[in-house]
Amino acid sequence: MKVLHRRSTKRVAAFATALATAAFVVQLAAPAAFAAAPPDAVGSFFPVHDGATTSFANDRTGETQMAVLSDLGDGVDSAAHLTAVTSPADTTVVTATLVQWYFCTAGTAPPVCPSANLIGADTTATTALQTPAYTGGTIDDAWSIAWDIPASLNGLTRDIVVEGCNGAPDATFSNCTADSVPDVLLDDAGSGNNPQTSSGEITSPANGSALSDSATLTMTASTSPELTAVGFGFDQPAGSGDDSDPPEGSDDVDSFGGSTGAGVYNDLTPNTTTATAKTWSVTVTGADTPDNDEQALTLWSTNGNMNFTGSGGAVPGGVASFECGAPCTSATVGGLAFDRHYEVLEPGVPGEALQARLKKSSDVTADATCLTGPSSIFASAGSTVNLTGCVFDAFGTAVGSEGVFWSLANVPPTGGGSFTGSPLLVTDTSGHATANVTSTAGSAGSTTTVTFCIDHDKNAVCDTGATKTATFTISWSAAAVAHARSISLRLKDALVARGRVTVTDGFAACADSVPVRVQRRVSGHWKTVKKTTTSATGAYRAHLRNKHGRYRSLAPAVIKGTDTCSKAVSPTRRH
Repeated sequence: MKVLHRRSTKRVAAFATALATAAFVVQLAAPAAFAAAPPDAVGSFFPVHDGATTSFANDRTGETQMAVLSDLGDGVDSAAHLTAVTSPADTTVVTATLVQWYFCTAGTAPPVCPSANLIGADTTATTALQTPAYTGGTIDDAWSIAWDIPASLNGLTRDIVVEGCNGAPDATFSNCTADSVPDVLLDDAGSGNNPQTSSGEITSPANGSALSDSATLTMTASTSPELTAVGFGFDQPAGSGDDSDPPEGSDDVDSFGGSTGAGVYNDLTPNTTTATAKTWSVTVTGADTPDNDEQALTLWSTNGNMNFTGSGGAVPGGVASFECGAPCTSATVGGLAFDRHYEVLEPGVPGEALQARLKKSSDVTADATCLTGPSSIFASAGSTVNLTGCVFDAFGTAVGSEGVFWSLANVPPTGGGSFTGSPLLVTDTSGHATANVTSTAGSAGSTTTVTFCIDHDKNAVCDTGATKTATFTISWSAAAVAHARSISLRLKDALVARGRVTVTDGFAACADSVPVRVQRRVSGHWKTVKKTTTSATGAYRAHLRNKHGRYRSLAPAVIKGTDTCSKAVSPTRRH
């Protein structure tokens, strides 16, 4: 069994970046008229900086290098992993619609930094779902790309500039906001001196994930094969621990838990080993994960002792790098970050029923999330309304085989609707349960409120919690009546169409002020040549262009209150 190693005595520095404490570089060039506004905030998440002029932009303690990029094969790819975050969209914030990365000479950014230096772009943000009980910091949009570092940049330092843009960047980048990480050391694994710089990638959770803060969490990674131990570290948000910044601008990968350094989870034994890669994992209980806030999750290692168990010998991480040298590989001051993801730790347990929703069955067929469609309708008295209740966990995953309960209430209490058949009391594999509600023809004017709720114990009592109950309201109207109609047509002189709409059962509203279309047969189809409206008695009259041919009149079906006036077509007349 693999032993989870947590840091208890040694402080390993981590990963500072940018939205809160780093100075963002906002393009100030004057935009053209009507140019799109630039995004409010953009920050490089990896590589990262703390705003200090330190070698390779390492964190304030100087132990862990957070701005060294290597594309050495790690079992996932032969590319460096770059991540960024931007402010999310709302009614007051301008958000990015795409993010681009550039390598630039010191102190420059696009458009001074040329388009030839574009590394790549991400056009689709990943935004963590916000669970109902989440109260942490505003959830950001997460972005990432992979970069095969060119041989021409091997051993060089460049500023890595992240441009978050509102639409495609204009000529002056006036619709973009930039964040620059200075002096990033680059190592192309296909060239230069050995040993090449160690590399790794977090394989789970994905960048921008919503994670449960109360369930067991497994984190996995893949690295280059020389590493002998790795660490997964959470970056503590504002207001707790020993860090005063949110994850976009914090310094310490291990600050969760305070100054004791708890919050780093080390793996000393790889899951798999090949000639080209190793894989790793740690499993953390819900009690040991950060709670209800944004987090930075970093994969790192050091050639100092990675064994924080308090027993056994020292275990160095095996970090290698000719280009970086002692800042990355020293057993006393060295350390190297390989990858960094933006995650959100939120209340809720995966697979545990938390959210109930209730919609018409036809709406659920169109959208299985049960978010589309009204929660109240009008229905004809005497008709049947088919409903589907839906059950999801905090993270929006359907929960099957879950107990549910149905009830209804009528206003006034007498009359109204009732269940026809027995509502389903257990959800299917899609998290759905159905019920049918009908009423008598005499229920017009009454209202039925249907309640659907989670009943995990199956004791016919709704579980407590506002999100565990959903309602649907049906207002019963008078039953619709269909009225058959006929229409006549006479053609007079050059050329006048006359006629009358007649209602078979004498329901005058279906003849009064109803639309009529006079049509002529053209190339095998009926073409409307005149539109008119009947008088109060159903008569109509229309002047037409004097053309020979076959004609007819059409009275389209119309609705008058709860009554349907049927379509009527006249006999064909020739002119």
